[in-house]
Amino acid sequence: MVPGLRLSKVDAPSTDDERAEMANLPYTNAVGALLYLAIATWPDISYAVSVLCWFIANPGLAHWRAVKHVFCYLHRTAEARLVYRHDAFDAQQLFSAFVDAD
Repeated sequence: MVPGLRLSKVDAPSTDDERAEMANLPYTNAVGALLYLAIATWPDISYAVSVLCWFIANPGLAHWRAVKHVFCYLHRTAEARLVYRHDAFDAQQLFSAFVDAD
């Protein structure tokens, strides 16, 4: 999300023309695709996608611009990934997990 961006119901369309314009945009499909990506492969976009889901019933142009911003972020960071190599670590200590049962 754009730092400092505050999306709210005020950004939702209020006139019939604005509602008609938003009806032609695939907001629901785009947020659904982002939701799949947030769950499956891109956990860093989870917060942004959850905020965008709040407005799925009545999105406005500000919400649509936020969706496009997330897609631009994904495009710019497509080559970024976590790499685990066993040669850099002891094979027995590649992953460590600690749990507090309390």
